[in-house]
Amino acid sequence: MLRLALPLVLAELGWMAMGVVDTVMVGHLPHPAVTISAVALGQVLYNTLAFGVGGVLLGLDAFISQAHGAGDWKMRTNGC
Repeated sequence: MLRLALPLVLAELGWMAMGVVDTVMVGHLPHPAVTISAVALGQVLYNTLAFGVGGVLLGLDAFISQAHGAGDWKMRTNGC
């Protein structure tokens, strides 16, 4: 299980480290409070979009695989 989980753990640690590195990089710019708040806002907006799209894609897995298994290539949702 560790062999399967280790890449995911490293990816999540990298994702979190990206935010720390962004904050450290802009901390040396003039007016650091403004730049750090802009970086934080960008991270929040990016994460919201990324997790929202990821959630939709995870929700589509079952729907698409069931439609494929049933041979319904048009994937009609209205039941016709």
